[in-house]
Amino acid sequence: MPATRSVTVDSHESQPETGSDDVATVPEIRNDDVPGLQRNRFRVTRWHAAAAVLVLTMLALMWPASRYDSATMDEQNHITRGLAYLRTGSLRLNRIHPPLINIISAIPLALDHRITLPLNGQGWANSYLDLFALELLWQSNDGPSMVRTARIPIMVLAALLAVIVFAWASEMYGRPAGIVAMALAVFCPNILAHGHLATNDLGAACFITLALYTFWRFLQSPTWKRGAISAVALTLALGSKFSALFLVPVFGMIFVTDAVIGPGEHRQIKRLKQVAVIAAVGCGIIFVLIWALYGFKTGTPVEGGVKVPVSSYLEGLEEVRLRLSKGNPTFLLGKYSPTGWWYFFPVVFAFKTPLPTLIMIVAGMVQVYRFKDWCNGAFLMIPVLVYFGMSIVSPMDIGYRHLLPVLPLLFILASRAAPSSFGLKGWPSLAVVGLLLWLAAEAVLVAPHYLAYFNEAVGGPSNGYQVLADSNLDWGQDLTGLRDYMSRNGIESVKLSYFGSTPPEAYGIKYEQLISYPRHMFATAQDLRILLHPPPGVYAISATNLQGVMFPDHHFFQWFKDQKPDAVIGHSIFVYKVE
Repeated sequence: MPATRSVTVDSHESQPETGSDDVATVPEIRNDDVPGLQRNRFRVTRWHAAAAVLVLTMLALMWPASRYDSATMDEQNHITRGLAYLRTGSLRLNRIHPPLINIISAIPLALDHRITLPLNGQGWANSYLDLFALELLWQSNDGPSMVRTARIPIMVLAALLAVIVFAWASEMYGRPAGIVAMALAVFCPNILAHGHLATNDLGAACFITLALYTFWRFLQSPTWKRGAISAVALTLALGSKFSALFLVPVFGMIFVTDAVIGPGEHRQIKRLKQVAVIAAVGCGIIFVLIWALYGFKTGTPVEGGVKVPVSSYLEGLEEVRLRLSKGNPTFLLGKYSPTGWWYFFPVVFAFKTPLPTLIMIVAGMVQVYRFKDWCNGAFLMIPVLVYFGMSIVSPMDIGYRHLLPVLPLLFILASRAAPSSFGLKGWPSLAVVGLLLWLAAEAVLVAPHYLAYFNEAVGGPSNGYQVLADSNLDWGQDLTGLRDYMSRNGIESVKLSYFGSTPPEAYGIKYEQLISYPRHMFATAQDLRILLHPPPGVYAISATNLQGVMFPDHHFFQWFKDQKPDAVIGHSIFVYKVE
């Protein structure tokens, strides 16, 4: 049993080494990996118990949503990439994204021998991902079941992200701050939205956060062990999504910043050389691990060039460059653009981030300034600012999901505002608890429609379709809700304009096809006659199609936009009964 000592801690004036209400009990400390640096012995506390409860709460919130939501626009392709790579070892479908998260998501599917790959079809023969995904999920196997299964590993990664946030905030600002940061992650509708979908957005955010956390720990104590751990974590991030490459310059910027404004020992030439040597070896580790992820394959990324390792990674980067050069149709506040606006992501962040979280972030920044906590503040803010800057100049203004990597950092920054001890008497504690309860209530009230979350500044989810579209609101997730609505109201068939890649019949929906995206997106004369003078029937129109975002004529559904819908399914599918 370690010896302990007691110290009295005043709110905000200092951070305790372990959490308690008024008195912090600090275990006996011992040398860390290098002399002069110390750490606490790990022991289970009530803070760890609270963290465990939060993890279980997060899983309890995501599980029903993962069972309820139909397959979203991108899930079938992500699942197909991972399963095809695991079963065949071929990278022919893995061009636009690194394969790691897809592999993780597809592991339980690869172990199910009832699932067959249609390798004799046209999709595989022509390396046509969309067609092969259609053949795999919706023609050869039980697609809805595959989607639900592939979502389970992503939920585990979401829980892991929450744990990383807790650990990092606890080490940086104390256990109470760790719980606050974790609660901000657990009850964030945007984390819950993508934490139960079989895509790579949440997984990339998880491993990007892990890479930054392990690098922060490495700079606190630059040992070979921590350097190796940091290299592996960075590899996981780079293997998740190409956007994680922003970490490479960020690590350099953080290292320089730490050497300039960090503690005195961080500026010693001997230490700087040590960090540089370990970092150089770490780069070698990362190269080998990325090459291993791609099966140690070599190739010629440039036609006529020489064979090089990791050629598939380089080819993927070229695919991304070409994709970015084309831009993407974007809708914001009733306006349309083929490439978006520079202010798209700041506006999206303001409208889809819960207000209590925004308040906590501002409060955390105030505390950083108040106590001159520049080192930790800079470590958190440099990647946030760099990533936001990349998003602003990018022509791919798609969805809030692309901002997920900055959220964990902002949660930790916000936790700087947490009192160093929690009680029911001090106003700081009451204010923080009140904001967290507000956030938790929003998460519960919007469930299971997390994708459609908007904060009160724009009128909540019911008003979201007037502000944004696509994965910010309507990603094809509400076929199940439409089917249940039809069953309850005795509707045998609908005239359907569905925004999504999933065949609606896979979820038991009988329908007559209207102009839709991406299926049947070019209007015929008959389509136009129906849209101008709709014959009697029940019409179901996805919000993104209703706004005409992806169509050459944004006003295809103007007749319906001028009417009040008879029902709205999950805030994303509008139902009209035309007599």
